[in-house]
Amino acid sequence: MKNRWLAVAALAGLGATAVLAADPSPAIIIYVDCDSSIPGAPVSLATARSAKIFAQIGLTVRFRDGRKPKTKMTGAKEFEMYLENELPPDVHAAAVAHLYGLDGRIRVFYGSLKDYKSGGLLAVVLAYVMTHEITHVLEGISHHSPTGVMKAKWSREDFANIEASRLKFDPQDIDLIRSGIEKRESDAREAGLNRTPSGR
Repeated sequence: MKNRWLAVAALAGLGATAVLAADPSPAIIIYVDCDSSIPGAPVSLATARSAKIFAQIGLTVRFRDGRKPKTKMTGAKEFEMYLENELPPDVHAAAVAHLYGLDGRIRVFYGSLKDYKSGGLLAVVLAYVMTHEITHVLEGISHHSPTGVMKAKWSREDFANIEASRLKFDPQDIDLIRSGIEKRESDAREAGLNRTPSGR
């Protein structure tokens, strides 16, 4: 299994970027549910871009509309994301992720991104917010990196790279994603949840 996740160098664009080796196992599935007041177009654009960001490191992430089915046993690679329009008074972030346990859940506060609507960057910023929180769940630890997608607070330079779709993962995060997924798979096997729904 370790060889499957071997980090390799891929020369492209601005330099060498670590990627996960091709993963033959089922994709990561993210079920996306939204407040009815949130327009669908930017969400669709954001999920498509987030999938591309993960694809750059060799990880397949697929987004599904609606809530995760409760009637079927699922494995360690299916998560729920809920987009809310209002930012709760006790939350001071664009999104939060429940990191621990197999039922990783993500809340994204769409209304907190209103500053990017006028500049046409909303879908792009939303994609990186989604990617950041999905990575928290996959890593399964409370962690931020000094650079890249998992930086605790993005700088002006980071936002310029986000706008150009050039903000990358810190190589350490690629290792943490690998080890986090392996741990989730192990925990799912122990819990008897190692089946994924057919057709996924």
